[in-house]
Amino acid sequence: MTGPAIPPTPDPTGGPPGAAAGVPGAPASGAQGGAAADPGPRKSTRALETVAALVVIGVLFWVVMTQVVLVPPAVRDAPVQEFGALPVETRVLAAGALLPGLEVQGTLVARQRVVVAAERGGRVVRVAADWRPGRKVTAGEELFAVDAG
Repeated sequence: MTGPAIPPTPDPTGGPPGAAAGVPGAPASGAQGGAAADPGPRKSTRALETVAALVVIGVLFWVVMTQVVLVPPAVRDAPVQEFGALPVETRVLAAGALLPGLEVQGTLVARQRVVVAAERGGRVVRVAADWRPGRKVTAGEELFAVDAG
């Protein structure tokens, strides 16, 4: 008794249909009369590698020819020029104190702020002789004299 017919399945290795499924009567991979496997991307990769190698060889040939072989003899055989003594400036160093310094830019902000105001209105008639903005003062020191009159 014969069973239902099983359709051949394609071989993932590129062989003829049915070879991988073990169907009786199907030719095995690589057997006489079977279809040859398609090299596909492998062939184009090999061609690309060959072209790249030829480009590299061409660039190397061009560099050697232009930098070594084709250099004019006048340039290649030119004597080395001597410049003689070059002028220099010398200084005598002496030991001394090093005064370190630092220059910076920025904004200063006071740590403490004091507002000075007169207790009564009037005209300023006298200013302390050593008065200047930012100077340190002691408690009770007279800074200004005011005429209340």
